[in-house]
Amino acid sequence: MDAKLRKSAIDVKDVEEVFELADSVKANKAIIVTNHGWTEPAQKKAEFIGMDLRILTIEDALELIVEDYWKLCPSCENDCIVMDSNSSFIIDGLVFWSIGGRCRTCKTAIAWCQECGQRELINLNFESA
Repeated sequence: MDAKLRKSAIDVKDVEEVFELADSVKANKAIIVTNHGWTEPAQKKAEFIGMDLRILTIEDALELIVEDYWKLCPSCENDCIVMDSNSSFIIDGLVFWSIGGRCRTCKTAIAWCQECGQRELINLNFESA
């Protein structure tokens, strides 16, 4: 992961530099975190090479390096799942809170209940018959 604290949007050159670094160390995932966004060509380049672009505050970016926010997909083992979705609901007065994420490669999702610690794999790769 590369974080860019800047005064302007990142461009294609930034995306290519991070990708080359990730490729040289044989990383299986590259993400750029920035505070000022990116250009449309940078977004297209990132999508083409399978890189994520995110706008986060410094505090939010620091949370992403906390253990359990990044998971290698247990289904395909080809991509990382960023546990960046959260939800909560109440049933009979009990609050259930979970975080989750989805693999872009095989579409497997992980839902992780923060209260009890249970983790569920959900196959979201539905094929039409």
